[in-house]
Amino acid sequence: LTLAMQHRLREEISKRGGDPGRLSFHLFDAAPQLLPTHNDKVRQQFEKTLHERGVRLHLGAPVTHVDAQRLTTESGEILDADEVLWVTRAGGPEWLQKTGLALDDDGFILTRDTLQTETDDRIFAAGDIANVIDHPREKAGVFAVRQGRPLADNLKRVATGRKAKPF
Repeated sequence: LTLAMQHRLREEISKRGGDPGRLSFHLFDAAPQLLPTHNDKVRQQFEKTLHERGVRLHLGAPVTHVDAQRLTTESGEILDADEVLWVTRAGGPEWLQKTGLALDDDGFILTRDTLQTETDDRIFAAGDIANVIDHPREKAGVFAVRQGRPLADNLKRVATGRKAKPF
C-alpha cells in the first residue's frame, strides 16, 4: 500500500508541476520485523524495495498517539506528518466474543483441520473468520476460496452421519 501511494502521489505532484522529491514516506509497525509471517527471502526483498524507494522503516515501533500532523511511538519518537494513513491488521468481529467459541488472540474462531470449531463439532467455520490451528494463514481471499470444497464435503459427511475429513 505504501509503495502504491508513493507512486501515485509522486505522479500526481509531477503532473501539477510540483516537486515529488519533497515527499517522504515512513512505515511504522509494532512488529520487530517486516512481514513476520513470511519467509526471510520475501522479507528481505520487501525491505530492499522499500529502502530503494526511500521509505523509512520504523520496526518495533508501536504508534501510541496520533493527533493533527503528529504521531508518537511507544518509545517517545515523534514524527510530524502532513498526512497519516492508519492501517491495522485484521481482527474478528466483536460479536464473536459472546458466542462461547474458542477464539485466537485476534478474535478469530479456532478450527481443526476439518473446519470444525475447537469448541463444538457441530459448528464449522471457514474463510477469514476462522483460524485453522495447525495451518495458520494470512487473511486473504485465496485461502477462503480453497476451503469452500472441503467445507461443503464435510458438511455433507457430518449431515449423513459420517466423520469429517481433514483437508
